[in-house]
Amino acid sequence: MILLDEPLSNLDIQVRLHLRQEIRSILKQAGTAAIFVTHDQEEALCICDRVGVMNQGDLVQIGPPEELYRQPRSRFVAEFITQANCLPLTQMGEQWVDTLGLGVVLPEVAAWAMVRQEAIVLIPDANSGHVVCDRQFLGREYRYRVRLGSGEMLYVIAPVDRALTEGTQVQIKILESCGVD
Repeated sequence: MILLDEPLSNLDIQVRLHLRQEIRSILKQAGTAAIFVTHDQEEALCICDRVGVMNQGDLVQIGPPEELYRQPRSRFVAEFITQANCLPLTQMGEQWVDTLGLGVVLPEVAAWAMVRQEAIVLIPDANSGHVVCDRQFLGREYRYRVRLGSGEMLYVIAPVDRALTEGTQVQIKILESCGVD
């Protein structure tokens, strides 16, 4: 077994991307198990077959990268692994509905609705109470910070072909969500 304690943390992005693949390939070819310590979520997801997330010294979830990304068990894992938006829920009849009025409805009991940034579509709407506060260009996509009518902030990742300017009022369409505790 090999212990790798943040081996890529001080490298520039091009070298880091190349070495991610090299490390994974070498470990696979050698059939060697490794513990890879990192604070870079993307790095953990792409290199590891199983990922463990720790919070204040406790192992809070372990599993395949896809499982942690798609089905985090807690708000901490959802926010740490996917940088998701977590919307508070309230019970309404037999369903759980987000308290911010964004239309999230879940059939299962949960404290929060996890909505990944890329699972949100922003539609310009001059009559909406939601406003684009900030836009960051990330190369292949934009990351938006949207102030909801309630004052809460929502983070959205969108393709660069749909650029919205700061101050644009938007309607929010949520494509996918799941419950977390």
